[in-house]
Amino acid sequence: MRLESPSWLTRAPLGLRKALAWYIPSRIVLTLVGLLSQRLLQRAPSGRFSVHAWLDLWGQWDTGWYLNIAEHGYSPFTSSDPGSVGQANYAFFPLYPLLARALAAACFLPVFVAGLLIANACLLWASSVLYEIVEHEYGAITAGRALGFFFVFPSNFLCSAFLSESLYLLLVLLCFRAALKERWLQLAVFGLLIGLTRPPAVCLAPALLYEYLRRRNFEWRSVGWQILAIASVAVGPLLFVLFVRHLTGDAGAFFRTQAAWGRHSGNPLLILVRGLLGSDKNQRFSAFCAIALGALLGVSARKVRPSYLIFAGCSLLLPLSSSVISMPRFSATIFPTWIALARLVQGRRAVAVVGGCLAVTQCVWMVLWVNHFSMMA
Repeated sequence: MRLESPSWLTRAPLGLRKALAWYIPSRIVLTLVGLLSQRLLQRAPSGRFSVHAWLDLWGQWDTGWYLNIAEHGYSPFTSSDPGSVGQANYAFFPLYPLLARALAAACFLPVFVAGLLIANACLLWASSVLYEIVEHEYGAITAGRALGFFFVFPSNFLCSAFLSESLYLLLVLLCFRAALKERWLQLAVFGLLIGLTRPPAVCLAPALLYEYLRRRNFEWRSVGWQILAIASVAVGPLLFVLFVRHLTGDAGAFFRTQAAWGRHSGNPLLILVRGLLGSDKNQRFSAFCAIALGALLGVSARKVRPSYLIFAGCSLLLPLSSSVISMPRFSATIFPTWIALARLVQGRRAVAVVGGCLAVTQCVWMVLWVNHFSMMA
């Protein structure tokens, strides 16, 4: 007897259908890897966010801060606990935790579960948009490879966690799609939203400005009101910094609390070199990840759209201008990486070898993350 696909699935965009084919088995494997590693390593979970161990896997590190915002709102006070002195929940932008809170209230769900639903829905939507963008520019074969490399990329599992990564990635891709199709009102809306999601949203501005000017042959006389849509990505961060000032009564509170996470402004190159040559193994790991990612993008410079490379370069340099830590996590949203891999790696055997190596690395990183090793903070 022939099994028929559900009608809703046959009507879904091709990118979404292909994404589901990767998403379902990958999440099952990652969940099993996480549970088995905790049992074998006998590591205590970092926090209990639900009654189910398999759900708790997807909440580590900054999950507690986002959950605190979603459940209690922003607090003007900084932490005095050992290991987190000076840290505050207003270091985190509001869109993701507020969406989790809204969905939890609307559907009578625990906030943690609501946040996971949002993260995974955004992951699937982002995958579909990624496929659409790459297919339009490079064809279906390259789009399929890019989608596959996305799902096996080492840090991809973070897009299923109670974190803002998948929402940020989705809005990045929606902004690019709107710019490429010259839908400026859409770009203004998505730009405002992404500016309320994560500070690196400002990395979009140079890339989108380049795309806008390139379509006008870099003639400033052709610049119109549409350029205001690009400026929208800076509105969200400005509004949030002003909100933090109102909340705390301190104009520099948002920037000051970043120092509690070891972030201090400096030369990105010097920070990278110090991290690579220093004695801290976690910083060396992050520095190596940044160098590997930069090398990949450099090698593929002629194979990827210039505006994508501008975004990728800014997404590397902005975090490095304050600290080398968390680079593995930041890599989860630099989408030109997967396009670069899809265009560089040709042939079934090469794709299988590279994809297999990435998948194994992803499982290793998942083990490090769920067992609370600090290199994956």
